[in-house]
Amino acid sequence: MTTECLEDAGYLVLSARDGEEALARMRGISGRAVAIIDLGMPYMDGNSLIAAMKADQELGRIPVLVVSGQSEPLKHGGDRFLRKPYAPDKLLSTVDELCR
Repeated sequence: MTTECLEDAGYLVLSARDGEEALARMRGISGRAVAIIDLGMPYMDGNSLIAAMKADQELGRIPVLVVSGQSEPLKHGGDRFLRKPYAPDKLLSTVDELCR
């Protein structure tokens, strides 16, 4: 639903199966970008991915939208949080805000 919603709104979406793949796919991205990170990913979880991004000079500039089925985690390290399931309009308004 997330990918389809964003692509329908004109965004280019790069998906990743886990945190390690996400790190590799984000390298070299130029222009405006937002990382939408689910905390419950395999191999490298969302918290570890966010920490790795923040420690990296290149990736640390990318704003992070954390999504999770849990209540908002106290220390997720992201810039914004959406609890799943979320409405498409809420996703789009949050991504638009982070792209500014």
